[in-house]
Amino acid sequence: MLRHRVEGSTRGPTTGRRRPVYDDAVSLSRRDLLRLLGGSAAAGALWACGGAAPRAAARRSDPEDVRRALRDAVATVRGAFPAASGWAALRTRTSLIAASGARGTATEVTATVVLRAQSRGGAVLERVGADATPAAIAALAAELAARGGDGGGTLDPGPPIAHLATVAVDPAATEPASWLAPLDAILARTLEQGSSRIVWQAAHGVIDDESAWTIADGVDVARRTVRVTTGVSAMAWSGNRPMLGEVVRGQAAGVEALALPDAAITRATAQALELLTPGDVPAGEVAVVLDPSVTAALLARGVAAVATSGAWTMPDLAARARLGQTIAAADVTVVDDPTSGGFAGYAVDDEGQAAAPLTLVDRGVLAAVLCDAHGARRTGLPRTGHGRRRPGDGAATATASDLTMTAGAADDDALLEAIGDGLLIEDALGAAVDPRRWQVVVRAARARRVVRGRLSGHVWGDVELRGEVPALLGGVTAIGAATATRIGDDDGLPSSVTAPAVATRGLITPRRSS
Repeated sequence: MLRHRVEGSTRGPTTGRRRPVYDDAVSLSRRDLLRLLGGSAAAGALWACGGAAPRAAARRSDPEDVRRALRDAVATVRGAFPAASGWAALRTRTSLIAASGARGTATEVTATVVLRAQSRGGAVLERVGADATPAAIAALAAELAARGGDGGGTLDPGPPIAHLATVAVDPAATEPASWLAPLDAILARTLEQGSSRIVWQAAHGVIDDESAWTIADGVDVARRTVRVTTGVSAMAWSGNRPMLGEVVRGQAAGVEALALPDAAITRATAQALELLTPGDVPAGEVAVVLDPSVTAALLARGVAAVATSGAWTMPDLAARARLGQTIAAADVTVVDDPTSGGFAGYAVDDEGQAAAPLTLVDRGVLAAVLCDAHGARRTGLPRTGHGRRRPGDGAATATASDLTMTAGAADDDALLEAIGDGLLIEDALGAAVDPRRWQVVVRAARARRVVRGRLSGHVWGDVELRGEVPALLGGVTAIGAATATRIGDDDGLPSSVTAPAVATRGLITPRRSS
């Protein structure tokens, strides 16, 4: 059980620092805690490290064995079809947590293999497997090749190309148990900023080590990426409402990236301890300042998830009629660049297409659409190097990687002065979009009242920003000079959005129960 903290402490066995004593009178079960944590990063770590039934891990395979087996498999399929390709990925994901009442690691290894063939008439056949051993890949190829026979040939992938991550501390060369030490240190620093109102604190992280291969005529690409996210969370009560403070940082790096600055810990603790104004936020359309996390959530769902070849096939998609037209203020430019060295970057996409920057919104104009190979055939749009395959089912989809909105010149005071009276919306929790109507809902942790360009001290929790995406972006009157990066992982596909704060107008309502 996880209990409210009272005065007193005891020395912890892992850090040597003093740790809180917990009162037996008021407690939270793991189930209650997971419910209160919702979709937070801390919930994911707690769930993986003991909150859920263990999942069977895929059999580990030698990377070179996988590459050779995949190349042989594509050659087999190519012998029976005019065109063939293959993609395989091995991902080792380790979740870590050091928390009040929980400490440990959980490692899951997943494998996905996709073999694809195209007949002379244009029909596409795919076989997907979850076993990357050479025997399993060969069996998958034999099954697919048996469906061919209308003009096969010889595979000619060309010279192999490798894009392999270089990290200071390689997770493949160290043990997961040793990775808890940095989290213990973060937790100890977090506990030092504690309060009697805090009921739970945690340091948590995820290390993803992924190798992937793409084989086709003219394509023989291998890549390895290592990504690390580190977070700190604190939970306290504001009246009868739980308040979660959480800060998460991500980096394409090795185990050395399991670290957080003191400012991140202070911010998470302050978020949890903030006292809310009683009642719900006054609902209505008002002038708002969206902090960088809210801007990022708006762009991720409202732009990057809509300006895709997959969405473009919807017959009544509102955005399609706006391509080449103004959908945002003239100072708004949004670029997705997998080659920028960001959290989710890559040099070649999962379909063998070279990655390149793509400007989605150019000085307010909807300028381009993310497009994969399948989307190009269906829509006639050009491929953009954004074809990415999901772990598990291996489905290819056009997906943004590292999205960036160009910063402006306004400091925090100027942003508040730009709206005069309104609300400052902080700490996005998630977002959803209706692509057909191009309407977005962004859930946020809090809203602060702004009166005559200054914070009044009133703050409400659990709010939603609602509106049509062109109206929200078109209403931008000021853009912040500072940016922040929001890390995402949708369907196992990592992403990041780097964005500034913006001043605009939108409908604000209390958050609806889900």
